Amino acid sequence: MLISYTGVISRDITNDLEVQAVLTRCAASEALDTCERMRPFTIKNFCRFFNIDKTPWSSFLNFLKPHVTCPIKKGTYVLKDAEVSSGDFGRFPFASGFYKFEFILKDQGNGDVITCVYVEATLNP
Repeated sequence: MLISYTGVISRDITNDLEVQAVLTRCAASEALDTCERMRPFTIKNFCRFFNIDKTPWSSFLNFLKPHVTCPIKKGTYVLKDAEVSSGDFGRFPFASGFYKFEFILKDQGNGDVITCVYVEATLNP
């Protein structure tokens, strides 16, 4: 699966980051009445994960240009045709189905939303 993304950061982000994530699983994209929202979770102090290999988001961060580090500098960040394999998510017990992923990235210091990312995918592990 290939993913592309362009994000514009309009100001320097000097505080650490908080990521809120919500996952919804459906039997199929045509069966939205089967969707089940999983328990949302929050990761605080997310900057510490930027330089760790073999995390589910490593492939995204490695393809992001320019390379992102904390503090995040104002600018345009582009992810072009990043390949995501099931191995990137090996620690997660995904069953076959249609998934909706929602990620909200916040400035941990003031709570401002930096960006929201929505991804829909059909997985056949």
